[in-house]
Amino acid sequence: MCSMKRFRNAIVGIIVVLGVVSMGTALWAADEKLLEVLAFKYPPVMGESSISKEGILVELVRAAFESQGVPITVTYLPVRRAIEQVSANESLAYLGVKNTFAPDIQAHLHEYPLFVSRFLVFYRKDRFPQGFAYQKLSDLKDYQIGVLGGGTTDVIGKENHLNVDPANGLEFIFKKLDGGRDDIGVASEFSIELMLRDLFKERAAEYEVYQDVPFHQINSVINLNDRHPDFAYYEPKLKAGMKAIASNGEWQRILEQFYGSGNIPAMTKELFESAVATY
Repeated sequence: MCSMKRFRNAIVGIIVVLGVVSMGTALWAADEKLLEVLAFKYPPVMGESSISKEGILVELVRAAFESQGVPITVTYLPVRRAIEQVSANESLAYLGVKNTFAPDIQAHLHEYPLFVSRFLVFYRKDRFPQGFAYQKLSDLKDYQIGVLGGGTTDVIGKENHLNVDPANGLEFIFKKLDGGRDDIGVASEFSIELMLRDLFKERAAEYEVYQDVPFHQINSVINLNDRHPDFAYYEPKLKAGMKAIASNGEWQRILEQFYGSGNIPAMTKELFESAVATY
């Protein structure tokens, strides 16, 4: 009888232990829920390329969140679809600037800057054999300009009453320019050299980039939507993660993959360090 009692007590003890372990596992699993981050393909900033498997902005955001134990999954959508999804409050996190959203939605988007992006004009040398230059955006009013549809260059072009030709994807800016449908194209300085090389191989030398005056300059950011129910949980995680990758050298390591060792621009360092200092 005594041995049976000890056996029952042992079984009860095992059940209790298993219950505690199960509860702990459930709590851990809740903490480790995947955070979906929306993005659009714009290599090498976002999306796979010959330089990076995920893109510079995605790598930085992943490093920041994962330093805080938050795994992320990145969903790539067309720009306009991603904007619609955030605007409908279906998503919390978006990689892209908020000037592409309606003003009432912009008021609820919080930007966290990671580096500075310059958007430059590029062109075919045979279209402009004497070269190409401009000093202000209004100088471009007589040209058809290839831009990413729904993106910040599309918005800036339309705000300045320019003749923009929105493309449905980054590569189509280059392909339409190559086919003579546009006079000039606009893309991120990170993307131009990469796309010319990957799309046109040795023919990349047929193109030139105008470096002196950027078409637009922005902070490359992650936006968090404060209307989303998970905002209060994930915002402190992001801020802590950005501080972590600043102090452990991960931010510098990732950017130097693109700029080269010791070549990160001063304005990018100042932007990130100033933002992190406020967190």
